[in-house]
Amino acid sequence: MPEPSPELTLVVPTYQERGNIAELLEGARAALAGRRWELIVVDDGSPDGTAAEAAAFAAREPRVRVLERRDSPRDLARSVALGFGAGSGRFLGSMNADGSHDPADLPRLLAALDGGAQAAIGSRYAPGGAVGAWPWRRRALSLAGTAAARAALGLTARDPLSGYYIVAREVFERAGRLKDARGFKVLLELLARGRPERVVEVPIAFRDRRRGRSKMSARAAWQALAGLWRLSRTRSAA
Repeated sequence: MPEPSPELTLVVPTYQERGNIAELLEGARAALAGRRWELIVVDDGSPDGTAAEAAAFAAREPRVRVLERRDSPRDLARSVALGFGAGSGRFLGSMNADGSHDPADLPRLLAALDGGAQAAIGSRYAPGGAVGAWPWRRRALSLAGTAAARAALGLTARDPLSGYYIVAREVFERAGRLKDARGFKVLLELLARGRPERVVEVPIAFRDRRRGRSKMSARAAWQALAGLWRLSRTRSAA
């Protein structure tokens, strides 16, 4: 008999995460024990051998696949869209590869979907969530960006800029399969254009990466602002 389809397609976009990816994959496998799942690593042309490291893990774990994006420029949203489109789960999720997101939180996110939610957000700002030892400037910028996104798009979620989330497949479809999404803030696209009927925020403790360098940059910040402006214009015209 053919294997049943996975409940969850978990996409992990990567760039220069060779030192982190195997630990993340092992953690996700342990957290998802007892569930039907597949995990797709989408590597954005890492020169450090991230894709090869992930492929070595996939050779031992058939539920893990590796896709490599060769088109430019590098773009997290395009990587997530590619992974979601390649997966077959009825739930679609994404998380960081750098250790900032704890795979042990996956069962709680899935429980929210099992309970009828169409989107479950790993939330830093829900009661019980935390951002660790961030300096005041980083915390202020994050809170300001979050407030701007909520106001511009009329969102009620406390953490619409989170990179850790699971949504029902129909939310991805309603969001146009993310074909116009760019930049880091994919969840904004899914919330604003996918219009999930019920959103549950699951408090998480966001952790600073232990290895490698952050991918955030001035370019990424401008992309986020441009994406927010575009989404707000779309909402105004609706």
